[in-house]
Amino acid sequence: MDEQQQSPLAASVERIRSELDNWMEVAVQQGEKALDKFGLKPTTGVWLPKVDMAESGDEICVWVDLAGVNPADVSVELTGNMLTISGERPETPFAEGSTVHLVERTSGKFQRPIPLPIPVNADDVHAEANNGVLKVTMKKSPEAVARQIPITSEGDAAPEE
Repeated sequence: MDEQQQSPLAASVERIRSELDNWMEVAVQQGEKALDKFGLKPTTGVWLPKVDMAESGDEICVWVDLAGVNPADVSVELTGNMLTISGERPETPFAEGSTVHLVERTSGKFQRPIPLPIPVNADDVHAEANNGVLKVTMKKSPEAVARQIPITSEGDAAPEE
């Protein structure tokens, strides 16, 4: 959905979330010095998996990039309108005695809270992993599904007796 179709508040929130994600990514890439300056120095590896979200007529789908993470080690929780994906990506098993020249793939625990734009039916949520991508499909709650409201005019109304 492009920004012109979003409400101004939703567009603003999305821009703020995007900026915070970028800020955290830069901080992680800059290493412990940057994280320490921000007061965010973790005790273990920290990373935030990338997320896409789309809404259709009766459902919301969320895709989470979890390359290298065993689906059995992932937790998907729904509390109100907050979907939380958490788990852990193991460290790369470098061969003993090898010289490591580059490490860009962050490992360690992660927790990604994802605020949902509308209420969903907590009893109708499905998660599946395929090729390193977790897809969570949630049916909208009945109150959140758009309904067409018929319009009557005075000529259509039954005469009063």
